[in-house]
Amino acid sequence: MDQVTFAQYAGKTANIIFAPVYIAKARGYFKDVDIELSIDNPKEQPWVTTAEARADCSPGFIDYCTDPEFAGKLLAVAVHEQFREGHGLTSLLARSAIVEDGSLTPDPASIKGKTIGLLGGRGDDYMAYHGVLQQAGLTIDDVKINATPHAGDARRIAVMKGEVDIVIGRRPNGVAAEIASGEVMRWKVGDEVNRDLQARYIMFSTPFMKERREVGIRFLSAYLRGARDYCDAFDKGVGREDTLAVLGQETGETEELLTSMLPLGFVPNGRADEGLVANDIEALIARGLMPEGTTFETVFDRSFVEEAVAAIGEYE
Repeated sequence: MDQVTFAQYAGKTANIIFAPVYIAKARGYFKDVDIELSIDNPKEQPWVTTAEARADCSPGFIDYCTDPEFAGKLLAVAVHEQFREGHGLTSLLARSAIVEDGSLTPDPASIKGKTIGLLGGRGDDYMAYHGVLQQAGLTIDDVKINATPHAGDARRIAVMKGEVDIVIGRRPNGVAAEIASGEVMRWKVGDEVNRDLQARYIMFSTPFMKERREVGIRFLSAYLRGARDYCDAFDKGVGREDTLAVLGQETGETEELLTSMLPLGFVPNGRADEGLVANDIEALIARGLMPEGTTFETVFDRSFVEEAVAAIGEYE
């Protein structure tokens, strides 16, 4: 068995956004391709762990591929999630009070002048806000920024105190619980957030890509089987109860909470839409988060996912 380490978000023991990994591991898909998978919970963000080769792979966003600290150390090899209609990849959550008093409406332009929770100003969080602002003809300069941590308790406290008006809902199981509390309301979700961009990617460390290429392809083939099972269950209704049971066991979440969430926009063939990636790159260059001249090939190696799909067949 080949050992592979996947790093998930810092400090999280389980997060439903990694459902394909959990499903594939629980159903033995990694072992089917002679991989013993370890899931790491690093203290720092997972792409840092991957860039430093303390993990082989992780989720991440393409701006890290050209960051001076990480350039040459990791690359995107597959798309993990996309903004899709009716899917809850990333939600923008608003204080219930500003929705109820009419100061925030379904019109994206009503975000102008509001205080948003944005930690770090980059990655998929920034792109979520960018998408809504772009729809309204606004920029990040048209809102106020509060560096609110992602942690649920910190986010809830900031909302309750009125320190922020809108926050990112990154952890769908946490989002469902927060909405149930009545403190926040789902304002924008899925393609309402961003219609023209990709989202999270699967990143490989450079040593994993160069020294263990064939293992990386096998990893992706098993991972994609997990993504396909999720899409079968939540998009097609095939094997839904069995998949819910697996996710409940792996995440510790109740079936009630899992079924109350919007399905996530996993990509069963893992391919990137070059046009959407180009939009990502353009927005990041404009923000100063990527250097001029960055191209699709700078940040994404499509050969891994193509070989993985060739091994397991196309998903229709």
